[in-house]
Amino acid sequence: MIALLPVSDVINIDHNKESPDCDLVFHGGRRIGVEVVRALDGVEASGAGTRARLRKKILNGLKERGLPAFVALSFPTSLAGAMNTRPDLIESNATNIVKLASEAIPATPGEGVHFGTRFADDPGSLESRGIDWIECVSIARAEDGEPEVMINGQGNRKDYNLVQSAIDAKAKLLPKYRTDVAEHWLLVVGSERTGGELFVDEVEDRTFISPFFRTIFLELFERRCVELITTAQAESSDYNR
Repeated sequence: MIALLPVSDVINIDHNKESPDCDLVFHGGRRIGVEVVRALDGVEASGAGTRARLRKKILNGLKERGLPAFVALSFPTSLAGAMNTRPDLIESNATNIVKLASEAIPATPGEGVHFGTRFADDPGSLESRGIDWIECVSIARAEDGEPEVMINGQGNRKDYNLVQSAIDAKAKLLPKYRTDVAEHWLLVVGSERTGGELFVDEVEDRTFISPFFRTIFLELFERRCVELITTAQAESSDYNR
């Protein structure tokens, strides 16, 4: 995780028993303290992460093929978290759902076809098409010609606020951190293999309040890292809207 930070010239990483969590040791002996925090809703993260990743991959696939399809699918909540530990399964399901959409999209806008155990008009099981752990898939021709994907349980919460909450929690503790380092950095982990639906492009253009010298966001699932834009205090009443 620490190895993914956008830094160079680090000769050692010392893990600590007290805050900050670790020190980056640079040539010349300079030390940077790095505290790590997760920006996740523990209850919803795994299932939400699965839905968000799957939706994003299917939607990108529809756009790449120029398919004006509206795709709706559902799968048991109990499997959502488990699927998020299987990036290969998310990838194969997305690929095969896009393939199914290309073959089954109706000619008339608004008409739909349905596949899965809930529907009698399913001409074959989803499993035979390489779509696993998915209960049902419905495909219609989008009336406005723009592809869209909807997955059961999908929400519209402003999850980037989880990042600010994570920063705030650590900011309160900053005065108690060890002082034998040159700077204190905060590494905010937006997702891990166990879940999370925050993506880099959802946070990299937003401004967060942080007292840390650098605040870095890591999307570990896709191994992407970016330094967040921060300010010492809120600059307007519509902060982060």
